[in-house]
Amino acid sequence: MVDRSDFVIGFPRGDDPQSGTRYTLGHAARLGLPHLVLPV
Repeated sequence: MVDRSDFVIGFPRGDDPQSGTRYTLGHAARLGLPHLVLPV
Protein backbone atom coordinates (compact mmCIF):
# COMPACT_ATOMS: atom_id res chain seq x y z
CA MET A 1 0.00 0.00 0.00
CA VAL A 2 2.94 2.34 0.55
CA ASP A 3 3.58 2.36 -3.20
CA ARG A 4 0.13 3.90 -3.74
CA SER A 5 0.22 6.35 -0.81
CA ASP A 6 1.02 10.04 -0.86
CA PHE A 7 1.81 10.24 2.86
CA VAL A 8 2.73 7.53 5.39
CA ILE A 9 2.12 7.68 9.15
CA GLY A 10 3.77 5.12 11.42
CA PHE A 11 3.29 4.31 15.10
CA PRO A 12 6.36 2.22 15.96
CA ARG A 13 6.64 0.63 19.37
CA GLY A 14 10.25 0.79 20.49
CA ASP A 15 13.33 0.99 18.29
CA ASP A 16 13.35 -2.52 16.82
CA PRO A 17 14.67 -2.05 13.26
CA GLN A 18 13.20 -5.46 12.30
CA SER A 19 9.62 -4.41 13.01
CA GLY A 20 7.16 -4.14 10.16
CA THR A 21 6.37 -0.53 11.01
CA ARG A 22 10.04 0.51 10.80
CA TYR A 23 10.39 -1.41 7.54
CA THR A 24 7.36 0.35 6.06
CA LEU A 25 8.59 3.78 7.15
CA GLY A 26 12.03 3.03 5.71
CA HIS A 27 10.47 1.93 2.43
CA ALA A 28 8.48 5.16 2.26
CA ALA A 29 11.66 7.15 2.89
CA ARG A 30 13.51 5.27 0.13
CA LEU A 31 10.67 6.10 -2.26
CA GLY A 32 10.95 9.76 -1.28
CA LEU A 33 7.45 9.86 0.21
CA PRO A 34 6.68 12.20 3.10
CA HIS A 35 6.28 10.25 6.32
CA LEU A 36 5.49 10.97 9.94
CA VAL A 37 6.80 8.87 12.83
CA LEU A 38 4.82 8.92 16.09
CA PRO A 39 6.56 6.62 18.61
CA VAL A 40 4.27 4.82 21.04
